[in-house]
Amino acid sequence: MLVATPLLIAMIQKVNVPVKVLLKSDPDPKKTLPVRISWANRIYDVKRVTFHHEKYEGRHLYHEFFVETNEIVMRLKFNSSTLSWVLMEVTDYESD
Repeated sequence: MLVATPLLIAMIQKVNVPVKVLLKSDPDPKKTLPVRISWANRIYDVKRVTFHHEKYEGRHLYHEFFVETNEIVMRLKFNSSTLSWVLMEVTDYESD
């Protein structure tokens, strides 16, 4: 799917694969955030968390994060029951 903006074209790719995530833990739960993602034999440092929300699917609580790296934007899903991460989508921006 292509999403056009005045200056950027975004290519959104559905991925849905397990990934390794390094998490920065804090006593304040709102400050516990992903800081590094390992995917496809590469390491991506998180520059900014742009969105986070929690949702229940049945009895399972999931946390979804949108994070920016230098190259791409990732949508991550954390299953708090299994303590596992899934990379849901990758967005790659190209200049127009």
